[in-house]
Amino acid sequence: MLLFIVGLIFLAATISLLAFKRVARRTWAAYDAQKATHLGGSSGIRRPEEPEFARTGYGVAASLTGFIAAVLIALSLVVIVASTQVGVPVTLGHAGAPLESGIHFKSPITKVHKLPTRGVLVKLSTDDDATAKPVLARSAQGGLFTVSISTRWATDKKNANHLFLQAHTSQDSITKGIVETALKQATNAVYVEKTNSQAASQRGVIADEIGLHLAGLVARYGIDIDPPQLLDAEPDAGTRAALSSFAQEQQRTAVAGQAAVTAQNNAAARVNEAIGIRNAAAQAKLSGDELATACMQTWSNVVTSAANHGVAVYTNPCGNSAVPSVIAGGK
Repeated sequence: MLLFIVGLIFLAATISLLAFKRVARRTWAAYDAQKATHLGGSSGIRRPEEPEFARTGYGVAASLTGFIAAVLIALSLVVIVASTQVGVPVTLGHAGAPLESGIHFKSPITKVHKLPTRGVLVKLSTDDDATAKPVLARSAQGGLFTVSISTRWATDKKNANHLFLQAHTSQDSITKGIVETALKQATNAVYVEKTNSQAASQRGVIADEIGLHLAGLVARYGIDIDPPQLLDAEPDAGTRAALSSFAQEQQRTAVAGQAAVTAQNNAAARVNEAIGIRNAAAQAKLSGDELATACMQTWSNVVTSAANHGVAVYTNPCGNSAVPSVIAGGK
């Protein structure tokens, strides 16, 4: 609109210069005609000297201003949308259909707002290229994490006019006012459902969940969002201590569980071995003394192996008892 108004001003200047030139020409012609009506042309009327500007200056100035007026008016009727943009024409407050990349003709009173279709970086971290500070997110257990995260947004070409009607702002304003705010909300919404351990270890899962939340928050604006990248999630000192204590407790539990499994396996092995001795004795029809001798030989091997591995064993499995008593824990 401004170009069109300036063009009209230059056009008016061109018309004025042409009018001045015509008036000047008529003035000099009138002097010549008046002089010619007197006898011999010696009436004593002296013709004023015609200025050089009157002969050439008005024409040059009119040509220059006319050219500028034509260029400005032409520019006010044409708009160029780059390949990485989409245009939103607005005429007297009414937003029209989005304009694809290329050259478009428009009304002088129509203003075309251009929005990006190539990804615009939104980075919440302490890096130099960050657009804002990192997010302080709390877990379900009250742990505090400093989350660095980034994503990219672009305008949905089909819904560019909806974005303009809701935002009415520039690219930077959309980045800070809409995308950054939505990214912080999505990050907090996901972390508040996680335990400290999950928040510290499940970065891939958390990034995917944040992406789903974020896409839902910005969908109504006509914005396309890339999957976010979770750059870092640093717990504070208190949360770090809680994570360390939890890890130690898990390790102790795992060791105790493994020891219990080992003891059960060793006991089962001794039971199976005793069962084998009993079966062999039954088949060979050994006497009590012979059975005791075989038991003590086997027991000696078991004690030696148990001592080497630090495993507790029965103290008197081969006492003066019946054969079934030799089976430790057997039926």
